[in-house]
Amino acid sequence: MLLKAREPLRFRNKFVKLIEKSPKLISKLNQVIFLLCLRPEKYVENLLWSLTINPEDALLKMGLSIGTNYQSENEIPEEMIIPLRNEIRYQYKLKHSSFLEVKGPKELQEPFKVLKAEVQSDDLIAKKIWDAAITIVAEKQEFEIDRITYLLSSKKEANVYGGLRTMNFSSQEANFLKDYAQQIVKVVKALSQLEKAPIKVISTKCVRVDFEKVGQQYEKENQADQKEEQNEPQKQSTAIAEDTIKANLRLFATFLDSCKNLRQLGINPEEILKNEQDVRQTLNSLQELKQA
Repeated sequence: MLLKAREPLRFRNKFVKLIEKSPKLISKLNQVIFLLCLRPEKYVENLLWSLTINPEDALLKMGLSIGTNYQSENEIPEEMIIPLRNEIRYQYKLKHSSFLEVKGPKELQEPFKVLKAEVQSDDLIAKKIWDAAITIVAEKQEFEIDRITYLLSSKKEANVYGGLRTMNFSSQEANFLKDYAQQIVKVVKALSQLEKAPIKVISTKCVRVDFEKVGQQYEKENQADQKEEQNEPQKQSTAIAEDTIKANLRLFATFLDSCKNLRQLGINPEEILKNEQDVRQTLNSLQELKQA
């Protein structure tokens, strides 16, 4: 149901008390939120998310700015930003009952309820996490999901940040959501278990990679390599001919970038080459299942 023209919004008392010093601002917010209630759900969801992580930009879109001039209709105190976000969400949901809700079978509803409880019932944060989790479970292969959950479970902030960036969160979003890493891991794992077509392993090798074990092994091998280099300074290099590199610049650059990314995940590229046949067989099997 849409609001009737000129019908004033009834703000909640706790919100009114916060802005009662600014009567002009109350009038302006009434108009702004009234118009937002006529907007599509996705537009409002994106605006509220922007108001959460980048408030100045979001306020600008609403014709507002951060300030303490209580006689201005365009300035809002910084401490009012989150209450404003919550009031917009409340008013919009009165007119759009399904706003920030998950549509689907009960199997999907339950994990979302658990997620909301774990983020202090903040529907907006829960929905943002949920949408990203659904996307990676639907689009990424099993070993990629394992990699993401491994990074998010790490005690190293850089790894957590990398896991969030892999989920296609922006740098600003990743910095904001890093405190919710464990909740993200839980919901990704819960959704992974709901897949209708479980991956069948043709190879006798495990598809799931124990990243922690591989990382520890890589560190040992790296230390051994460093000792060997120190003990054998005169060892001849097995360098590839310069002409070969020049003739295949892009190929070599791509290969080295891939090796670098693997090492950052604690995976030794040499182990992949040693087990190339098994890895290739697993990848082919996953591709066939994805196309089926």
